[in-house]
Amino acid sequence: MRTIFVGILATVTAVSASAQPFPQWSMNETCARESDPGTCRLFETRARDDVSGSWGVLPEPYKKDCLARASKSLPLSYRYLKDCIEDMAAAGQRTHRILTRGDQPPQPAASPAKTPAPAAAPAKPAMPEPSAPYPPPLTIPGAR
Repeated sequence: MRTIFVGILATVTAVSASAQPFPQWSMNETCARESDPGTCRLFETRARDDVSGSWGVLPEPYKKDCLARASKSLPLSYRYLKDCIEDMAAAGQRTHRILTRGDQPPQPAASPAKTPAPAAAPAKPAMPEPSAPYPPPLTIPGAR
């Protein structure tokens, strides 16, 4: 999932300084009521690291909307913030699809009358010729 998240964020256009500061939420409060607080903190730490690493390149609307959504969830969760950003990035990728060379419409063929015949390529030797004669084989006295 981390690879997908990074891949999606790589398609997002970078913006200059981020107006929305990265949130500093208490993982102890977030995980206090969990049955396994240690595992909860581990997952929260991973989500925080994933999001904070790309916070500077996220579009402001993503930050603003996801922070508003995450602040409504109690306790505040980096996992929820990460899920929101991934969902918005995936939705943006579907609506603003990146075209590849294979997506471009085919170009019309040029008129045969206007197309000059291709020049013949010079023949290349199978092996290049050595620029100097090879040195004589190395002989070691007493060796067979």
